[in-house]
Parts: sequence; structure tokens; C-alpha cells
Amino acid sequence: MTLDGLQKYAEVTLRLGLGIVLVWLGILKFVSDTVSRAFADAGFTFMDPHTFAIVLGIIELLIGVMLIIGLLMRVTASFAALLFLMYIIAVMAWGSRTPVYIALFACALTLVIKGSGECSLDHLLKA
Repeated sequence: MTLDGLQKYAEVTLRLGLGIVLVWLGILKFVSDTVSRAFADAGFTFMDPHTFAIVLGIIELLIGVMLIIGLLMRVTASFAALLFLMYIIAVMAWGSRTPVYIALFACALTLVIKGSGECSLDHLLKA
């Protein structure tokens, strides 16, 4: 099989990578209080920092699972891109790991443009 034959797996690879990252980030919100402490230390006053971290974890888990199964891909990837853009802005204010979120943002935008590909629930539902 040539590399050209592997192109149909590009979207699924991207989806799985982003989905696993988001599921992992979501799980961390439930098992560690690091994020809620960071929100509290930053003077976050929009809502209770712990509650916000849990809500953010649920959103990350939901987007991650939808990316993994390939459901409503362009909408899901758009939400992932917005989430990573928010992280870029927040992290720039705190001054760490910005390049990682820029790369994840670019991956999410690629999925917005390309869609879910053949190996997805979206593709099965269209058939």
C-alpha cells in the first residue's frame, strides 16, 4: 500500500488524536483539583472555580467522544477549535504551553474543513 492509499485514514487519525486528548483533559478535571486551584489563584470570579472545572471537564469529554466516533464532525470540530482558542488566550495570559494549544487548534480547524472522513459515524449515517 502506498502513502496515497493511506490518505483515507488521515481524518480518523486526526479525530482519534484530538478526541483522546480532550477525553484525557476532561478526565483530569474530575480526578485532580489542579485546574480549579489555577482558576482560583487567577482570581476567577465568573462562577465557583471547582464547578467551572467540572463543567469544562464534561464539555471536553463530550467533544472528545464525539470526535472519536465521528459524529456531527464539522460542528464538533468547530466547538473543539473554539475551546482550544480559549485555551490559547487563557494560557497566553498565564504564560505556558501555548504552542501545544496552537497545534491542537490547527488540527481542529483541519477537521472543520475536511470533515469526518470515511471511518466515522457521520459516514455510516449518510449511507
